[in-house]
Amino acid sequence: MRKITVSGDKGYDILIGRELVNRAGELVRGVTKAGKAIVITDTNVAPLYCHTVLNSLKSSGFEVFSHTFPAGEASKNLDTVN
Repeated sequence: MRKITVSGDKGYDILIGRELVNRAGELVRGVTKAGKAIVITDTNVAPLYCHTVLNSLKSSGFEVFSHTFPAGEASKNLDTVN
């Protein structure tokens, strides 16, 4: 696994590597004590990864939720968020 740190007012790390999706719960648990997590995705990505990420989060003790938006530029706006 490779880590790239993005600097700025609120810096953050980007992890790059194989099978990180399977470790999502473990990795998120390492940075928060929250009890709940939500996965927000689109209709292109959800069938590929959502189930795996949700299961990983559940295995790490999170109560999980998900929301799937329609894929495409039409969904990328504040009306969709509201």
